[in-house]
Amino acid sequence: MKHMIKFYEMQWNLRNRVPTVDEVTKYMRTKMPRIRQTTINYYLTMPQVRKALTSRGIQFEQHTQEELTDQ
Repeated sequence: MKHMIKFYEMQWNLRNRVPTVDEVTKYMRTKMPRIRQTTINYYLTMPQVRKALTSRGIQFEQHTQEELTDQ
């Protein structure tokens, strides 16, 4: 989880955007080759991960297609 939080923070600080779950999974596979996207999604539900990202000002919640606008 520590590596995942650092990746979110790095992407947020360098690119001013939240990485996609696919990007996080690809990065995490460099640290843990067998990690699955479902595991990343599970980590994002954990209170300590949510708190760590929120305290850094990172809006990490994933949005559904229905929530998105044309822009």
